[in-house]
Amino acid sequence: MPRLFPVTTDVASFFKLFTVVPVFVTAYICHYNVHSIDNELEDSSQMRAVVQTALVLCSSVYVMISFFGFLLFGEGTLDDVLANFDTNLGIPFGSVLNDDVRLSYAAHLMLVFPVVFYPLRLNIDGLLFPSQNL
Repeated sequence: MPRLFPVTTDVASFFKLFTVVPVFVTAYICHYNVHSIDNELEDSSQMRAVVQTALVLCSSVYVMISFFGFLLFGEGTLDDVLANFDTNLGIPFGSVLNDDVRLSYAAHLMLVFPVVFYPLRLNIDGLLFPSQNL
């Protein structure tokens, strides 16, 4: 059964709890794109719905990954689920699953970069479509 709260046995394990702060800070990284998204909306009153939808989608993805990670690895689930894929899973097509997870993570990193960095996205747009006025 998974633990709901972390086990803190000494001061070092208590301070280890703070290693999760960068994860929470970068988990919902779109916060600095809010202004540009608001400018692109025809009706600014839709901003609340856009933010709620984005948070629901992101939270759903995180919950699904953690649920299926625990389903696959059980009590052997490491803090970083991706580290579990370094071992033999002991299931049919385990090596294919390992490779798929690695490739999808690499694709995610490559595809999310221009979306997260809005100025870079504008520059790429200008390079690919120079005739359009932004």
